[in-house]
Amino acid sequence: MDVSTISTARDDLGGGQGIAGMRRRLESVGGALDIVQTDDPDRPRFTAVASVPVRSPSPRSPGAPE
Repeated sequence: MDVSTISTARDDLGGGQGIAGMRRRLESVGGALDIVQTDDPDRPRFTAVASVPVRSPSPRSPGAPE
């Protein structure tokens, strides 16, 4: 999935755990968060790439709902 958003920074959104929190949560399940920021003043870009491990689905038990 590739998502692009063009917006200006806002200081009035309040705190949160931000990028550090996202990175910790992903690492806690074996994933990773990579951040890349370009310095092009004409077209600044901030890219976040999240790697999330996916497990194979468990086999269904006989009679289990679908």
